[in-house]
Amino acid sequence: REAALRFLARTQTVDGSWAGDVVATALALHAFARAGHTPTGGDYRPQLGRAAAWLDAHGAPSEAPEALGDAALRAAGFSLEQLMSSQNHGGDADGAVLLPGADPLRPTPQTIALTAALA
Repeated sequence: REAALRFLARTQTVDGSWAGDVVATALALHAFARAGHTPTGGDYRPQLGRAAAWLDAHGAPSEAPEALGDAALRAAGFSLEQLMSSQNHGGDADGAVLLPGADPLRPTPQTIALTAALA
């Protein structure tokens, strides 16, 4: 879990989003919240504050984060066990769930969603 959170923290864009995507940003924010982090407390306060501000400006998704995460898993064809075994360890992709050919330095909304689901 912690490796996935570190990957998410280091791949947040300057504007506060993840991949410029509302769903990916909501899922990442939810992953941090599930781990006990908030915009006012925890190691990832700055990231969460920027993400919350970005979602306020761009509109949060109407679906519950759990439903969004389940949808991301279904869309990728992953079970939870496959998700866990697909996590990368070491290097630029440490903590990420990457599909074949994905770039860990420019994560797609799907990479963010799958990594957030794992966290």
